[in-house]
Amino acid sequence: MTNTTWSWSDDKIFENALVEFPEGVENRCQKIADCLPGKSPDGVRVHYSTLLYDIGQIESGLIQLPSYSDDDRGNVERVGSSAVRRTSFAACPTPRAAFPKKERKKSRPWTKEEHRLFLIGLERYGKSDWRSISRNLVVSRQPQQLASHAQKYFKRLNSKGM
Repeated sequence: MTNTTWSWSDDKIFENALVEFPEGVENRCQKIADCLPGKSPDGVRVHYSTLLYDIGQIESGLIQLPSYSDDDRGNVERVGSSAVRRTSFAACPTPRAAFPKKERKKSRPWTKEEHRLFLIGLERYGKSDWRSISRNLVVSRQPQQLASHAQKYFKRLNSKGM
């Protein structure tokens, strides 16, 4: 019998196994499951699909990341840009129908402080590095939100003849 409950330590082992067994490794799901007592290759496949779905929701701005008092932004960035996010589970496909479409959250207006940090980010990183601006300056906004804000900002500047 397989265990379908995932603990924090299971998740850490899972993340390390994703790096240890990168995309293209034969029997990847089985090898990752072998690192996790009580987990099956199918359970690993479902857990990975859930992870990809959650990452997609976070990156699209549909889910706001919680703010913790002991949050270490440097550590979050390293985890966020690690190979774990960039690998695919091509050897373990999951149907898209498994993930229902969720309703988008209503946007909130930009604060003066967010806009000020946005302008600093434009100077520091240029007009297209929204991910760096989001990670290092306007941490309350997703890269897609920054790109949209920039588009509106530059359109407004051009209409004023600046």
